[in-house]
Amino acid sequence: KSQRKGINGTISLNAGYPTTLGGSFNLNYRREKLNLFASAGLRYRDSPGGGKGYSQWTLTDTTYSFDNKRDQRRTSLSNNFRLGSDFFLNKYNTLTFAGLYRVSDGINYTDVTYNDYNENGDLTQTVTREEIEDEENETQEISASYRKTFDKKERELKADFSYSNSDELEVAEITELTDDANIESLYQR
Repeated sequence: KSQRKGINGTISLNAGYPTTLGGSFNLNYRREKLNLFASAGLRYRDSPGGGKGYSQWTLTDTTYSFDNKRDQRRTSLSNNFRLGSDFFLNKYNTLTFAGLYRVSDGINYTDVTYNDYNENGDLTQTVTREEIEDEENETQEISASYRKTFDKKERELKADFSYSNSDELEVAEITELTDDANIESLYQR
């Protein structure tokens, strides 16, 4: 929200590594008693990741161990829209109303390989696990505020109201395969 009268705005573009692309704009229209503002943004991310681990257990009669390797990739596309207005009732009183809508969709891919070893360090089993998770988010917000100023600059009265609703849904498909013929492979949703 700008103090300048007339139309003001900004446009922003960004890029980063690992893959991050985005853009946004802000627009403001101000007259004597009214200020209208709007903004929108869009962002895409593709983030790789992973890791390795090793664990060993030694009991009185046996020792066993396993290692694992994880490869992960998270992608998301999100956007948001915001609209609002200020009403300058007089020199001392301002009402502001605003609304926001944000939605995002992401997919997370995870591949994990587990290797089990016996007490001699021999590979006894390899299990691979693939997980594909779809993630959807949606948020709505509305707000209203009243601001009263006074001749004394350090005095101010302000009242705010806001309402927010957010929904998130995650669905994952998990497939687990083993090279052990005695163990059945697993698929979950």
